[in-house]
Amino acid sequence: MRMTSPILALAACALFSMGTDLSAADATAAAPAEVSLSTVPAAALATMQKSSGGAGFSTITSTTASDGTVTYAGTFAKGGKTSVVTVKADGTLVSVVDAK
Repeated sequence: MRMTSPILALAACALFSMGTDLSAADATAAAPAEVSLSTVPAAALATMQKSSGGAGFSTITSTTASDGTVTYAGTFAKGGKTSVVTVKADGTLVSVVDAK
């Protein structure tokens, strides 16, 4: 899958950092990398699909924090708007926000 917009990539980064302490240790977190649907863990994928209402994903990125926590952000369009769902690898929902 290819990135549809740099703004969406920034939105995914912003989603990942919401509610977290952005200390110097977090500066070593890996940049989001685009991944294929088949590499997303089953629990994370199930939460993403449920949260998107079954909409397909135009892009999915994976981010690994400096503490090893992995999150996945999927961009989807539904009802005329584009949104991003972010989940942890274990399927825990982090957020669902409208992309601007």
